[in-house]
Amino acid sequence: MGSVLRALREYRGLSLEETARLVGVSAANLSRTERGLPGGLHPRHLERIAALLGTSTVGLFAVAEALTEAPQLLHNPEELAAYADRLVAVQQAYLKVSGDRRREVDRLLGI
Repeated sequence: MGSVLRALREYRGLSLEETARLVGVSAANLSRTERGLPGGLHPRHLERIAALLGTSTVGLFAVAEALTEAPQLLHNPEELAAYADRLVAVQQAYLKVSGDRRREVDRLLGI
């Protein structure tokens, strides 16, 4: 997750210090999180950073999961950000459809 946060933050042109200030955490804590060290972000801070990066926590976790199968995405920040943007668009579209349509999508996805 930390590498995703760093890649998206840098791609969006945000410094570590600016991001930490906007999210309400210390730069040291955000740096630890980005490096995958103990003392990570509280879930509410993760929600704030996701919003700041133009995605959602679900999107961040999905991108992190995608990296397990496509680690090269991490070395292409533009493609990584586009992937995160597509996930947000899918999530927003899903939330706009009726309950019946969502249940059908859930059934097709096996969830």
